[in-house]
Amino acid sequence: MSLLYTLGLTGASGSGKGYISEIFARRNVESLDTDALYHSLTGSNPALRDEALMEELKSEFGNDIISPDGSLCRPALRERVFNSPEKLKRLNEIAHPHVISAALSWIKEQRKSGRKYCIIDAPLLFESGMNDYCDWTIGVIADRALRVSRIIKRDGIFPEAAEKRISNQPDNEFYQTRCDFIIVNDEGHNPELQVDIILQKLNFMV
Repeated sequence: MSLLYTLGLTGASGSGKGYISEIFARRNVESLDTDALYHSLTGSNPALRDEALMEELKSEFGNDIISPDGSLCRPALRERVFNSPEKLKRLNEIAHPHVISAALSWIKEQRKSGRKYCIIDAPLLFESGMNDYCDWTIGVIADRALRVSRIIKRDGIFPEAAEKRISNQPDNEFYQTRCDFIIVNDEGHNPELQVDIILQKLNFMV
């Protein structure tokens, strides 16, 4: 079995982590989107759903957060945790171990594929403790105004809502002081070149 190195990719909303993941994918570095993973673990497909996670969520937040098809009723859960830092913290305490467990299983599968690197794309990489399972971490940052415009375009929300979302998330310094590498994903910088430089450095480091 070949040696596999795991890269943790993180950044706040609007930073463009998805785009950076696409660049890595073109270089045969596959990524796992932990947001999408959480959706599958709480979704309508019984083959992918984590029933233990669903039971914990139901026990903590009530039966009505479960839809008739067995999936998570996200609006109902959102209402439970909205404006309650304590309940949001509790939600993360329940969800993160299940997401990490599924992510580690995915990493094992990547190791079998013979790849040298794989990526865990996690907005809450450090907050969840997922960084402990990564060999290196990469933070994606961008100018605040650009992030706002990206969020508005992507999610179809008003500028005020986009600004509020950003204000509730870590600033660029959070990632700059914690990550091994930083990718500046805004005008005037070349993300593809930055990815190539990181991969070149990693080849020397291993």
